[in-house]
Amino acid sequence: MKGPVLMLTLLLCFLSASFAFGSDLDHQPTIIQNTHSGNDNNDTPEKGWFDTETWKFIKGKPAVDALHLGMWSLHLDGTGEFFGTGKNNDHNHLIGFQYRGFNAGTFINSHDQRTYSIGLSRQVFAKNYSPDLRFDAGYRLGLLYGYKENLKNIMGISGYAMPVFGLTWKRIGVDLGIVPVGVLTLNFRIDIDRRSN
Repeated sequence: MKGPVLMLTLLLCFLSASFAFGSDLDHQPTIIQNTHSGNDNNDTPEKGWFDTETWKFIKGKPAVDALHLGMWSLHLDGTGEFFGTGKNNDHNHLIGFQYRGFNAGTFINSHDQRTYSIGLSRQVFAKNYSPDLRFDAGYRLGLLYGYKENLKNIMGISGYAMPVFGLTWKRIGVDLGIVPVGVLTLNFRIDIDRRSN
């Protein structure tokens, strides 16, 4: 019971932090494109890493509202069940959701421990190849509870950040996540809202 109560508290913290990302809770689907204005003579003043356009690109938009079901992992160090020694669990049994740019869920981690997650889901690129086929890219970042001594943590809470690439047919999609510690994840997604260009 301690885990869900802690995650609810963290959710409230994330909701209050949403103001740092602006009031884009109107959730209007748009495509984020990086455009270059000006000429190529480099006579305009140099902009820093966090100028307005760069920040808008990094911030992106809230990811599409969706349910996340099932997750499988591939441990690139050869310790997984699929392609390795079997030391780490590759069947993660994820159930979760993302709504208005926030995500929450629970899964069985690589060490067979029940883990709870909460965080932000952002989309920085999307392209429709047809009315039914969409590719998008973005990221998820947030907090995890449940890895115990297997991840660096403070009072059992660890952080995570990962790029995510999605492919969607109508409302059914798959997401590929790249965890920086050398793990690829794949999960199914059922979109609740539907985006178009």
